[in-house]
Amino acid sequence: DQVRVRHLEEAEVDRFDLGSLVFIGAFIVPHGIIEVPAAVIATGLALNLGAALMAVRPNLTVGHNFLLALADFLRVFALVVVPMLLLAAWVEAEITPEGVVWFLGR
Repeated sequence: DQVRVRHLEEAEVDRFDLGSLVFIGAFIVPHGIIEVPAAVIATGLALNLGAALMAVRPNLTVGHNFLLALADFLRVFALVVVPMLLLAAWVEAEITPEGVVWFLGR
């Protein structure tokens, strides 16, 4: 499926004689501006979770330190990452098609 999607994207670029920057601007940037930071935040949270096993805070056990890091992970993931991904999905479904139509109609 990935190959077919990539082929379709390349065909669309060729069909409308779009430059790569216009293609990226129309199809990726509108939702990617939200989605990429969400992925970076989630990655940082996961790294922090792993670091909690390696670098234990003073006066805490490894398990307690991990639970505190897990609580931070879940709180930030639920209150920041998930809303960002939902917003990015909405932008991809609602705004991106409008941007594509605008770019192709120029």
